[in-house]
Amino acid sequence: TPGADLGSTRFAVLDEELEEIYSLSESFEIGAAKMPDKDTVYVTSGASSYLLNIKTGRLTPATLDESKGVDAYKIGKEYVLYGGREVTLRVPEEEWEFCHVVFGTFRNYMFNKVTNTLTDLMNGESVTLDREIVDIVDAEEGMFVAENYDGMLAACAKNGKVLTDFRFDDMRAYSDGFVGYCGGVCELYGMDGNLILRSDK
Repeated sequence: TPGADLGSTRFAVLDEELEEIYSLSESFEIGAAKMPDKDTVYVTSGASSYLLNIKTGRLTPATLDESKGVDAYKIGKEYVLYGGREVTLRVPEEEWEFCHVVFGTFRNYMFNKVTNTLTDLMNGESVTLDREIVDIVDAEEGMFVAENYDGMLAACAKNGKVLTDFRFDDMRAYSDGFVGYCGGVCELYGMDGNLILRSDK
């Protein structure tokens, strides 16, 4: 709602009858695009930032972290990520620097090197990976490309099972299998890790 002088803005939460149930002072700025869930809005006031519950008016101190390509809110000593308007992942502060997002076509995954877990950021489902895996470098609808300590790649299923040997220099995951390159040879694998086709580059 514009202020009387049209130079300031006041933000209010209204109910279904358009009755005001909560109001923010003029010192707050609101980011409409930053709504972690249907009841929460990310707001700032000067150097401080909060998550505002628009039903209760409760302000929770929070800091938005976009360094990994997704919105993560630091609340207390943990980072909270939302997917599908619900909390899908909580990462302790001490583990955050060891996490990274693997981007897929339709969904993204967070790989935590400390716990060796891979979490679907859309639904929060996690899988614990084999300790031989030190990184996930590609993902597509539950199919993953895993890397070992020697920097070699292998195909990995959505249950965390490694499907091929760690011998590929390059590999890409698809929704129905994998394509791997090794020593000038291209190989196509199915979802179960079965070799379908081998050919020179």
